[in-house]
Amino acid sequence: MRLAELLPIQLTETIWRKYLTEPSVTPVNDEMPMFDPLYGFPEGRPVVQPKLTRDQLNENNIPANYRDVCAFEYLRWKQCTDRKTIGRVFAYECSADQMSWSECKDRDMVNRYKSYERERRLLKRRERILNRLAKEGGGGSE
Repeated sequence: MRLAELLPIQLTETIWRKYLTEPSVTPVNDEMPMFDPLYGFPEGRPVVQPKLTRDQLNENNIPANYRDVCAFEYLRWKQCTDRKTIGRVFAYECSADQMSWSECKDRDMVNRYKSYERERRLLKRRERILNRLAKEGGGGSE
């Protein structure tokens, strides 16, 4: 099963956790991370930078939904298909470029999943610590 096929399952699981089972420890995807991105990485964290600038994206008319860290691979694949195919008849000649773009998208998705899970685990850890402190504080005052 490809990673893209797992997306609906992951989305359903996230919605289930966010609204029903674990609302206090489920990260919100549209917001900035609550914790320091370098927390737990003493040597620093690898930064993934897009290979194309905004001007290059505009120059090559890359659609908005493809403007991410994999835009370079997408552009290389599209240029190959435009150059080598007549009505997409010989698109198989560009399958290596298409596979490169697909693998880049999969790596990007895995990195986003890892970031989400890291944030979720840190939220759970924070909740455990706060609950333990509340028990200790509540038990000592009685």
